[in-house]
Amino acid sequence: MQPLVPGDPAWVGGYRLLGRLGEGGMGRVYLGRAKGGRAIAVKVVQREYAQLPEFRARFAREAEAARQVDSAWTAPVLEADTDAAVPWVATAYVPGPDLHTVVTELVGPLPEPTVTALGNGLAQALRDIHAAGLIHRDLKPSNILVTVDGPSVIDFGIARAFETLADEKLTRTGAVVGSPAFMSPEQVRGHRLTPASDVFSWGSVMAFAATGRSPFGTSDGGLHALLFRVAEEEPNLSGLPSPIRSLVASCLAKDPEDRPAVGELIAHTEPTADPWLPASLLAHLGREIARVLHTDVPSGELQNNEAPTGRSKTVTPADTPTATATLPAVPARRPLPPSPSVPEKSRQRFWDTSRRRKHLYVWVLAAALTAAVVPVVTFLDGLGRPSSPFAGSWELNQPVLGGTYRRLEISSDSTPGGSPVRVLFTNSRGNVLCKATAPVLESSSKRLALGKEKITETVPARAERECVAGRGESYTAERQGSVLRRESTSTKDDSDTALVKAAGGSRPIGAAFLGNWSGSDTSWDSSYQWATVAVHQGEVGSITVSFVLSGGGDGKACKGESPLLSAKDDSLRLGPADFSSSSALGCSPVGLTSSGSSDELTLLLSGNATITLHRTS
Repeated sequence: MQPLVPGDPAWVGGYRLLGRLGEGGMGRVYLGRAKGGRAIAVKVVQREYAQLPEFRARFAREAEAARQVDSAWTAPVLEADTDAAVPWVATAYVPGPDLHTVVTELVGPLPEPTVTALGNGLAQALRDIHAAGLIHRDLKPSNILVTVDGPSVIDFGIARAFETLADEKLTRTGAVVGSPAFMSPEQVRGHRLTPASDVFSWGSVMAFAATGRSPFGTSDGGLHALLFRVAEEEPNLSGLPSPIRSLVASCLAKDPEDRPAVGELIAHTEPTADPWLPASLLAHLGREIARVLHTDVPSGELQNNEAPTGRSKTVTPADTPTATATLPAVPARRPLPPSPSVPEKSRQRFWDTSRRRKHLYVWVLAAALTAAVVPVVTFLDGLGRPSSPFAGSWELNQPVLGGTYRRLEISSDSTPGGSPVRVLFTNSRGNVLCKATAPVLESSSKRLALGKEKITETVPARAERECVAGRGESYTAERQGSVLRRESTSTKDDSDTALVKAAGGSRPIGAAFLGNWSGSDTSWDSSYQWATVAVHQGEVGSITVSFVLSGGGDGKACKGESPLLSAKDDSLRLGPADFSSSSALGCSPVGLTSSGSSDELTLLLSGNATITLHRTS
């Protein structure tokens, strides 16, 4: 812990600040004390970022999301003021260094019993996080604090609320957030995330704790090489103790469906060591706790824990009143409820509250007698870097359906070194939808520069050879950022050089299009005159339309699915179809249009043919 310096606030909310615990690009974390003497970690956002409305809104969402987690294995959010001139959030102070510091600076790779106990505590933390409807998305050693009575997971700054598949509101595809060496393959590819992504990260953390290295190496050879290893290559698990090697290997499966559930991780990591930490680390933690307990208000300042009456001296302006802190009790760490599939003996958890409390007192007292150093609490840097000024969805300004197609999905974290941009485009023949990611090289208020694209997926599947990845493009903003124009083109008036804001998110399709439809049109000469169509909600780029087209006397028919390319109030643009039965020229829906009636749509086929559809359900 570092002392306060001139310019640091003496009070934030109802908390008296005692010193600096950490600092990052987005703000500082202070050690504070509440009125009753309880130690608090107070995170204060830097003033320049507090002026960004999108950042402030994001901070508020994440603080509220973190408060939903009821777990003894996470640092609880006690209070937050996201409306203050400079937002802040207060969490329970966790007395311990982060796992990265423990392994790389204090004791090296951890012994097998400690790794097993660590895995059990982390799995229980994930169970509680997922039960609150969250995905942590950045489980890594520096976001895990090691304490005398178990690990504690921190940093929900990048956790995102997720809901069930039935509601089709899973975490948004393309929002790639996390730390490269501990990300899941689906994060690297910008795919939709589920709790299985955290399970993959759990496996990477376990390997690091036991061996001192990431199972996919470091970024010394280049970030892209590291991401490729995470997404495509097998992990290096050499040196991992055999009792947990198979469990970690199963967690690092590339396919999320092949990974174990969190409950299985808990059941297979029954702690056996008591105490769970090596003696040298326990002594270190005891000295840190003793140091914090003796940390007092800086000399020359107020010598009690009472906040000043009237206006408090906080980071907010002097005329801003401060709310009284409300400090809920920290929940006692409790064992996992018994499971019918777990033997009765294993239900007597190592983490039993009464036993752990007894050992906590004994070991803290013994270690504190040896005295020294305050813990280093890592700054919760998950809130990331400044938001991209181009966050949102952009597509080529095409006045009609068909023709050239290109779309950019830019997240708020799409800045240099942050999340890549998701790119969708059709190939030169228009029969394959190509999905790619592109790193951000520059993101200023007027210019966006992207690096070389990497193809991640195609529709139809396995058609990568039909897609030519871009080598990098630059865009300039026009009309207050409402238009992005490609710099590489020479004709500024051509519509295929301009990208305009477009509908995005998880529910871009209007209710007028959703449902089942059928219809026919025999007024034109074609093999396909009857159609049944089903439209369901989905993100741009995902399969949203399934169809069956049939003809007259020749008996021709085709069946397939189409991805959504663009959604507007009166039309949907559809991409190249993926056929499940043989097809012929002309059997390819390109769009759906609405005349305003809730019971009638027009299906547009290639070749300018149309079929009028009527709602069936």
